[in-house]
Amino acid sequence: MSTLFQELKRRKVFRVATAYVVVAWVLLQVATTLLSTFEAPLWISQAFVILLILGFPLALILSWAYDITPEGIVADTIDSQSAAAEISVQPNGVAVLPLENICAQEGYDYFVDGMHAVLITSLSKISALNVFSRTSTRLYKDSAKSIREIGAELGAAKVIEGSVYRDSDLVQITVQLIDVATDTLNWSEQYDCTLSNILQVQRDAASDIAKQVSVVLTEDEQSRFSAVPRVTPQAYDAYLKGMHYWYQLTPDSLHKGISEFEGSIEADAQFAPAYAGIAACWAGLQQMGASDAAQTRPKILVAVEKALALDPNLAEAQFSLAVYSTWSAFDWNSARSAFEQTIELDASFPDGFAYYAHFLCCMGEHEKATAPIVRAVNLDPYNPLIRSLYTAVLLFQGKFEQALVELEKVVKTAPDHWLAYEILRHVHHHLGSEREALAATQTMYRLLGKLEVSTAMDEGFTSRGYREAMSRGGDTLAALAAQGETVSISQIALLYDFAGRTEDASEYIFKAYEISESPLPYLRQHYSEELLKQPLVLKVLEQMKFPEKTYAG
Repeated sequence: MSTLFQELKRRKVFRVATAYVVVAWVLLQVATTLLSTFEAPLWISQAFVILLILGFPLALILSWAYDITPEGIVADTIDSQSAAAEISVQPNGVAVLPLENICAQEGYDYFVDGMHAVLITSLSKISALNVFSRTSTRLYKDSAKSIREIGAELGAAKVIEGSVYRDSDLVQITVQLIDVATDTLNWSEQYDCTLSNILQVQRDAASDIAKQVSVVLTEDEQSRFSAVPRVTPQAYDAYLKGMHYWYQLTPDSLHKGISEFEGSIEADAQFAPAYAGIAACWAGLQQMGASDAAQTRPKILVAVEKALALDPNLAEAQFSLAVYSTWSAFDWNSARSAFEQTIELDASFPDGFAYYAHFLCCMGEHEKATAPIVRAVNLDPYNPLIRSLYTAVLLFQGKFEQALVELEKVVKTAPDHWLAYEILRHVHHHLGSEREALAATQTMYRLLGKLEVSTAMDEGFTSRGYREAMSRGGDTLAALAAQGETVSISQIALLYDFAGRTEDASEYIFKAYEISESPLPYLRQHYSEELLKQPLVLKVLEQMKFPEKTYAG
């Protein structure tokens, strides 16, 4: 019943019903006055009332089926899978709102943001809780919305508010638990600590919150919560700065994050999360095509292995191993095991579920990918990265129209998110919408700082159309690579494939394989059937040892 109620709200049925009643009442008053003035027959006023009554259910039906948008009245096309990724109340759903900064000195914003992220991470290690991610909850920083409004938008049953005070190494964290349904304070607590034992205090706070929500920790969770190491203040402070940069997810910020994580390790070489942070930053740079794959691979591996050696139960380290095994080492068995470990260690980690869904698609298990990607969206409903990864799964499943609907939502809310345009161009290419595919491709390269590629495509399209635009874009990227600039070789192959230059594309696929480029696991999803039949590409497919393909993307 609650799902139906939420769907009625989403489709604005209640709003239309209220507006109809108000407008109908006004029209009835006006009609009564005018008909009386002109002494009209009684049957006219009776017919008018009947029309208003009959129009009411018709208005409700139309409001269910159609939506009013800036582009006009359009059909509501969201189907059952998309609806599953819409917001619904999560059992034991907990949303940690951004903590208030009441520090004694300025310059501690990164620290307060870090405390917010770490509290979420600590809570998410409790499998019985559904903890919403930092990305989605940060949208409510300084929000004037009520707890009930926030809870309804996220699908949370409980909301946590709080504050952080820091003076040098002394820290005071205050948290309070609020019930969304009643908007009442259930519990509050204040924790005093120093930076050296702050990890234990964060685990204590998470454990206390779990008790207040009537959740029981498993034996493994109790064991992990009791075995929290101390950390040097300098190491933890640098780690939080590194995470502050990591969350910005730009090439520049990721390099800054690596520097801070390395500073954390210099202060405390036994601090596992810092190694996991380094691995995540290098993996992010590799995925963006902003670092040389051959040089980046060993850096990721060294960091992952060190993090796991120090703490094999660190979900972030297992996730980094899963990402490395999938998109660098092409070790499918290791990847599957690491993804499963990640989800077992942290059942509220949206990235773990989202990338596991992509791994399943790369393995040809497209339908199995639905459950984890929907879980990721429910955990992090307003994160453009998670939403984009969701649309990619729809693309891989051949649900192009549905993917297009969801992508339009992403680019409206996050117009600078390059990954959304990467997926959008594939969708339009599959649908044969060449102008739209070209526009999405150009936008993506502009956002990635490759303006010359976009310009070359303009010239090519003006000259000979879509295929020439893709061809010239590939030529431009190839020229940049020849000049020593960091360029994704797989992207050159993709543009040539879109241009119909199959032989050239196959040569660049082989070059990409020789340096283990991260997009190659998507080889069977992103490239044409004609290209996949080329001898060089068949050799790559054989070497990568993919499971038997179950779907042609």
